[in-house]
Amino acid sequence: MIKQILYSFTFCMLITSSAFAFDNKSSHPTITLKALEKNIVFDKALKAKFGFEEGLDTNLPNGLTGGRKKHRTITEWLKQGAYEEDEPPCRASNHFHNLLLPWEQA
Repeated sequence: MIKQILYSFTFCMLITSSAFAFDNKSSHPTITLKALEKNIVFDKALKAKFGFEEGLDTNLPNGLTGGRKKHRTITEWLKQGAYEEDEPPCRASNHFHNLLLPWEQA
């Protein structure tokens, strides 16, 4: 009897708790940073093909003024974009591009 109560309690706790594997504040930006660390070709392409001498560490303006940070590195921009890709939640429902559809519908 005690086992059944314990199993029931554990089951209820599991189905009511949120999934900790996803968090747009950390998971998606972290995956982006890990991908950048592993992909040195991207950094080289930024330098060779696009003229960004510092590659991923190149500072780009963000258009903010009034004492706010006025520049971010390309890495910081990509990390911010990874966060914003899942914010607001309705944006995540259109997260992937469907190559089989015309651009306007994809």
